[in-house]
Amino acid sequence: MTDISTQFHATPKELMVLVSAFTHEHTVYITAIRFSPFEARQVNELEVEPVFLDNSVERIVLTIRPPVLPANSMNHFLDRNIDALILDIGRLNNAGLKESWLTARTNDKEALNTWRKLVKKLRAMTRAGAVAVDPKTGATTKLRAHRFSDGAKDLEVVGVPMLPVAGSARLRFED
Repeated sequence: MTDISTQFHATPKELMVLVSAFTHEHTVYITAIRFSPFEARQVNELEVEPVFLDNSVERIVLTIRPPVLPANSMNHFLDRNIDALILDIGRLNNAGLKESWLTARTNDKEALNTWRKLVKKLRAMTRAGAVAVDPKTGATTKLRAHRFSDGAKDLEVVGVPMLPVAGSARLRFED
């Protein structure tokens, strides 16, 4: 099994442009995921923008084959779509910009090659290097592999907090 995992900050609009361009270049299928209650719904290329504008969609999943639906939970969906790539969409709200996460685990060579192409596109639109800051103690930790886009950096510069997936730390991007 080969794992792909990239944690990063980017605006939902930047993610929309990335996914939209990728779906025009490659034959992939898009599934929008909502939680509470769980819903997995296949969407077409014309629905990419509305999906990224809909804050209730927390995750999109790409597959190289039509997704096997319905599914009653995320685990059920992934059990039925084992070569999927998951993109957790870091949303921008009053608290700040939440971290995004691109992840996949597969043995399928075609899927792996396709997902590596998306990772390459993501790396081209982001830079690496962040510092996590504990807001209570001021303690810092370097996150050399954490990536960020120009849009995320622009938000950070004007004071928008950069939030991790979990925990209370705040991220600062290196120049």
